Amino acid sequence: MKVLQVSFHTWLTMALLSPTCHAFAIGKHLTSHGTSTLISSSSPTISEKFSPKTASFPLYLANHSSKLGSRAPPPGPLRRQFPQFPWERLPNWLTYMRCLAIPGLAFLFYLPQQHTATTFLFAMASITDWWDGYLARRWDITSDFGAFLDPVADKLMVSTALILLSGRYGAIVGLPSAIILAREIAVSALREWMAQRGQRDAVQVGFQGKVKTALTMVALTMLLLVDKTKSGAFASLYFPAMLMLYACMIITVTSGSVYFRAAAPIFFRKDETRNSAKNKGDDNLKSL
Repeated sequence: MKVLQVSFHTWLTMALLSPTCHAFAIGKHLTSHGTSTLISSSSPTISEKFSPKTASFPLYLANHSSKLGSRAPPPGPLRRQFPQFPWERLPNWLTYMRCLAIPGLAFLFYLPQQHTATTFLFAMASITDWWDGYLARRWDITSDFGAFLDPVADKLMVSTALILLSGRYGAIVGLPSAIILAREIAVSALREWMAQRGQRDAVQVGFQGKVKTALTMVALTMLLLVDKTKSGAFASLYFPAMLMLYACMIITVTSGSVYFRAAAPIFFRKDETRNSAKNKGDDNLKSL
């Protein structure tokens, strides 16, 4: 047994020392010939042996630097499991799915005894409204097209649900729906006008706007879950859903006024510039 241990230790020592001795011998040989190169150019260097090109890195690390932004975090279990999936397109795909859910929402709404399925579809579409923006920011893949399409899909979905519920419940839903839709159209026109003048940042979505959107989706989800006869297991949700809808109407008006107050200086500045140009033109005519 001792003989085996001594043999093993001897072999291990020779294995560790042989590369060093070999390199020393080569260096001594090359130095004796007056050369300064210790290793041939054809021999692979240490950096080449352990470079990322030849090292066996996991596949998800190789694909991680592909299409996501530079500030994207390391991939999680799902992205490691499916590294070839085009994850950079997922936020836009979720927005497309929300747009495609609108016809399905209208179709299910008028089918008998399908209020649960209608509610489920609307709730899933509402979740994607938060999810696509979260993924785009987390993966650093925000785009101008996504920033344009996301609020459009949101407004189309909410508008469709408001119109459908107004037809079911009448004026009690129609009144807040009209105010909410009028505000959305006015604010959208204001943002477009401000964007043409390079001042879109002045009317960015604020905290009240985010609260309004979340509260509106929760209220509409609850109203869709109630049967049109206001009976059944979810009938008790009708009254709190109505309270939330009218609260959304109030927040809609107040948040919309914030946007118009922020844009007011640009309105007045434009009018002052136009008046000064007109006065200057009148003075030039008088001087003639």
